[in-house]
Amino acid sequence: MPYSWHYRRFLVECPMSSSITATKRTEFGRRANAAFRKAGQIPAVIMRSGQESEHILLNTVEADHLLQSKTHTCTITVDSQERMVLIRDADRNCLNDSLVHIDFLEVHPDKDVVVEVPLRPITLNCPGIKAGGLLEQMVRKIKIRCPVQQIPEALNADLQGVGIDETVYASDLTLPENVTLLTPGRTALMSVLKTRAMKKAEAAAGK
Repeated sequence: MPYSWHYRRFLVECPMSSSITATKRTEFGRRANAAFRKAGQIPAVIMRSGQESEHILLNTVEADHLLQSKTHTCTITVDSQERMVLIRDADRNCLNDSLVHIDFLEVHPDKDVVVEVPLRPITLNCPGIKAGGLLEQMVRKIKIRCPVQQIPEALNADLQGVGIDETVYASDLTLPENVTLLTPGRTALMSVLKTRAMKKAEAAAGK
């Protein structure tokens, strides 16, 4: 059964990976968390299928850089043991945006994962936009299943040949090898719409 992963925070780009060192967490509670933050550390947890979750501490600066790198997979070293993980969730302080906690999911190279990757429109050869149309993107992420080592950084939606009042659907995407689309094919991803000026001009011409 593939792992499921969602991280809050297009032809296909190469997956990215990184590494970080952690220490085991042995103290819990509000006072402990305050002490961790003062020492430049944040708590995190590695969720493991069929096993107890592992509570760890990360260097705050390194963890922030890890999130900003837009990596999918990451190797965490805990007491000389390496674990391949996916970043599942990251919590930040709503007032100052400081990093509060990270959830990781342990994965294995020989298993597929279910992930959501960003969707990026490629508008260079879009006749609708060249004619003055307005791009409306309804979907920002696409759900796929693929091997851990082949997670694309993002998927591209090529708008070549898309005119005004036309729509690109999930089924129109070109996927790389070993990647399966899980977002329903009938899902409308983006459309090229008429601008207000176009609509007014059409209305005036029709009078």
